[in-house]
Amino acid sequence: MAKGKWQVFSNHFNSREVYRVGRIKDTNEPLNGGNVEYYDDENTINVWTYNKTEKEQLAERLNRARQ
Repeated sequence: MAKGKWQVFSNHFNSREVYRVGRIKDTNEPLNGGNVEYYDDENTINVWTYNKTEKEQLAERLNRARQ
């Protein structure tokens, strides 16, 4: 089972775009809510946020650390 790269997911709440970092759990399966792992640790609680740039930077750091 190959995991995907960390990326920014978006959704609409209260007519605004919000963002969160996640990745596909199994790249051999289609993207759906059960096949997404959202990033969370003791220092970075990954809640939905309006700050897309912050989440893009987090995804980039996670992908660099993975290499």
